Amino acid sequence: AMRQLWASTMYERIYSETSETVTGDVNADNEFTVADLVTMQNWLIGNGTLDNWKSGDLNKDNVIDVFDLCMMKKLFIQKK
Repeated sequence: AMRQLWASTMYERIYSETSETVTGDVNADNEFTVADLVTMQNWLIGNGTLDNWKSGDLNKDNVIDVFDLCMMKKLFIQKK
């Protein structure tokens, strides 16, 4: 029963069309914070993982690179 609940929950979380993502939230904690900037920077230098890479693709080119990181930093500063 627990496996079935977990499987259905994960399926809904991953494949749900209605789930909203937070722009820049690469660590998938539903918030865009400095932790996302650190996560993205670490990933770009080969350390760590991105739990939600699509939220980090700010220029929408399906590639995560330093240009996305620059846009994330700008977005973070504007958010303050």
